[in-house]
Amino acid sequence: MQLHPRRNRLPNKSHSKMVGQKLLRQKLVLDLLLCQWHMQLSSCRCMPRGLRGDAGIVECAFVASQVTELPFFATKVRLGRAGAEEVFQLGPLNEYERYIMLEI
Repeated sequence: MQLHPRRNRLPNKSHSKMVGQKLLRQKLVLDLLLCQWHMQLSSCRCMPRGLRGDAGIVECAFVASQVTELPFFATKVRLGRAGAEEVFQLGPLNEYERYIMLEI
């Protein structure tokens, strides 16, 4: 273990814990950014195909829907020339997902 550069002593455990928590937060933020970039890339690939009139393009999107009581919800949609042409219902839910849906 290295000595602290300013204090010439070993770092205490609380300092190590804080550094670990900071690294964990940074990793979570990076994971979130990667998920967002992946979603945007996927949308950029599918939307032009839908606008071109290609058939059978199904993607997840955050759209106005009647799937839940919420006005907007992320669900699978069929893309076409008019944008989201069909909003699909939710598939089978496990016990935890049903619990979450009741909480919404």
